[in-house]
Amino acid sequence: MRIGIGKLAALALLTWTFSLGALAHHSFAMFDMNKTLEFSGVIKVFEFTHPHSWLRVETEEKGQKVLWGFEGSGPNRTNAWMKKLLTPGTKVTVWTHPFRDGKPLGTLERVQLSDGTVIHMMDLLPANSNFKPEYPKEQQALAERMSGTAK
Repeated sequence: MRIGIGKLAALALLTWTFSLGALAHHSFAMFDMNKTLEFSGVIKVFEFTHPHSWLRVETEEKGQKVLWGFEGSGPNRTNAWMKKLLTPGTKVTVWTHPFRDGKPLGTLERVQLSDGTVIHMMDLLPANSNFKPEYPKEQQALAERMSGTAK
């Protein structure tokens, strides 16, 4: 089967066109990546959803309660154990790159629980924690190798 140069060019153009949506979706233009803010508050909800997870934390600013939303990776990238750790009522400190427009929204970069457990959004296992997630055997071995805790 021969594919003509015109069909090949059309296929390449079509592939490129549809990939632009994925690139636009993963833009960080709305975030001020040169600014990192730190907030302490109480988790209201952790939404473990597609395409991105959201951590909603109630903070206090100038004597008023403010509900912040922190956008994280989706379930394909975020680990299910986060859902067990990031529960409503938990006191946390969150580091974020805020929205440029001043809305109480930002990236979910890092979370520290009141017991000292630190969660980086891209970690397979939480740092500084006694938390032991329940993975299927083969995933547990991979997670331990990736985090440097393999025996």
